[in-house]
Parts: sequence; C-alpha cells; structure tokens
Amino acid sequence: EVDVLSDAREKNVIGDIDQVDALKALNKVKIIEYKWKYQEDKRPRIGLIAQQLRPIVGEAVTAMEGRINGLKVSDYHYVDYQQLTAFSIAAIQGLNRQVEEQQVQINALKNELAASKAQIDQLKKSLKLP
Repeated sequence: EVDVLSDAREKNVIGDIDQVDALKALNKVKIIEYKWKYQEDKRPRIGLIAQQLRPIVGEAVTAMEGRINGLKVSDYHYVDYQQLTAFSIAAIQGLNRQVEEQQVQINALKNELAASKAQIDQLKKSLKLP
C-alpha cells in the first residue's frame, strides 16, 4: 500500500526548511482536546484547528468546498498532516542540534570546572591548607 508519493524523481527540490524557524513556529501551534459537534462519535480527540494553524504553517492548511452539518461551505479548512509531519521533523532536527550544541558547552564547562578544582587543590597544597 502506498500512502504518499515521495519519489525523488518526481520532485524538484527548491530548498531546505530552516530548522530553527520550524521549531519556533511549532512552539506557537495550539494543540487542543475536542469532540466533533456534528458526528455521532463523541469521544474526546486531540488535534489542531486548521484556521489557527494557517498563519503559522500555511503550507499545511487548505481551504476548499466542504460540508458542515450538511450545509455546503466554500471555505472548509483541512490540515495536511503529511506537510505538518515533515515540518515537525525539521523542528525535531533543529531541537536535536540545539541539544548537541548545549552538550558540547556542558562538556567544556565540566572540563573548566575540573581544571579550576585542580588549581584550587594545588593552591591549598602550596599554602598547606586542609
């Protein structure tokens, strides 16, 4: 079964997604718990509201004709979760890069601390302090 076409031969790559911008954008996305108004299934769900997502990740939202409670509307909003997933992966990669950079900084600070402790120990010895 094929879910989504993704063959490189079908794509003209125009650039990479900025991981930092993706992370900042996703931090603005409001995740909600909701129940459908006009469907029999009233179980609580977790998701997004397309109209709220549009100004943040417009590529993941489409508006077209649809029906709300049987009434035809010209601006029914859909979330393209494939687009959102790819955007989320970019954000996760950006977050991972930040964690790796912070780990390098932590390791450098640990080394500095160890060197400072060694210097303090040497000073204590030379001053014959406990």
